[in-house]
Amino acid sequence: MGLIQFILAFVGVYLSAYVIAYLAPRFASQQDMGRAVPVVAYSYTPAWVAGILSLSLLWEFWCLWAASMVSTSCIWACLR
Repeated sequence: MGLIQFILAFVGVYLSAYVIAYLAPRFASQQDMGRAVPVVAYSYTPAWVAGILSLSLLWEFWCLWAASMVSTSCIWACLR
């Protein structure tokens, strides 16, 4: 089960990067998978860390909240 989730995480990154690269010309940017993959990877990283830390129920809410804040700022910083 863990291996399937690991593989699906990578598939999700590349699928999201493809969508970002596809939509880039509509936002006055260049269509570049090389730049889209890091944007997605940087924005997913806090969620992955929060997922690991949320194994403890005490930290679950705060980890998910912090991950959403950091993900939003990563996307904003990468797309500027």
